[in-house]
Amino acid sequence: PPGKAMGHAGALLGSAEESAPANQAALADAAQVSKQTISQIETGKIKKIKPAFAEIFAQVLDVDVDVFTVD
Repeated sequence: PPGKAMGHAGALLGSAEESAPANQAALADAAQVSKQTISQIETGKIKKIKPAFAEIFAQVLDVDVDVFTVD
């Protein structure tokens, strides 16, 4: 199934990453994607992420997964 629309996921990922010990490499490793993919999410080039990735990012960044959910 397609990923949920995550229009502001990049901004959330970038700001959460700044305040957490995780970095692009840690996020990429945890989600088993490239650092380039993480960068593309942060910059808005990738606007949709799968809910499973949102859960991984939330766990690594120690934030609630709901911050990645757009209604």
